Amino acid sequence: MAESVPSRVTCEQATALLLDYVIGTLDPATTLVLERHLSRCNDCVAFLQTYKETLRATRTLRYDDMPEELQHRLLHTLHAKMRGAHPQ
Repeated sequence: MAESVPSRVTCEQATALLLDYVIGTLDPATTLVLERHLSRCNDCVAFLQTYKETLRATRTLRYDDMPEELQHRLLHTLHAKMRGAHPQ
């Protein structure tokens, strides 16, 4: 039995759907509901535009472009997270 799609979404629900919407993996019925919300909500449209711009900008970042000190801090933080500890 298919899940029912609500006829309306809140701003919180809309923002939770944005990644799937942007990459095109949101199902058609949910896309329609989200687009209906976006047609009435300037705040969510602004959030969507910022979200798209952030994704575009981060695609151009490269690890090698980071200053060496930042690379070390990032690795230290990631290793600490993997061990379950907090970085110092």
